[in-house]
Amino acid sequence: AVVSTQSTGGRRICGAGGALADTPLNQDKTYFEIKVQASGVWGVGVASRDVCLDKAPLGMDSRSWLLRHDGSCWHATSPWQPSALCLQRGILSGLHLTTCSYNST
Repeated sequence: AVVSTQSTGGRRICGAGGALADTPLNQDKTYFEIKVQASGVWGVGVASRDVCLDKAPLGMDSRSWLLRHDGSCWHATSPWQPSALCLQRGILSGLHLTTCSYNST
């Protein structure tokens, strides 16, 4: 189960599973911040509302994108754009997401 509690400076999410925010991403560019407060296996990302949050890890379908604790990025069962990013415990990190449409002709 995922537990979301209010803490100083924001919300704290603990447990196994997933949680969706209540604010949709209506723009083509989005920014949010996270702070990893404990070491271990974790992920942060975006997903459509119809994704199954009980099937961890996310990023294994076409409706979710996930940055994992090891710096890998996942979407549709494959790593994409591997990064050298390493989010460290106690450090506030900003994530910028740019979305676009691709139309083939």
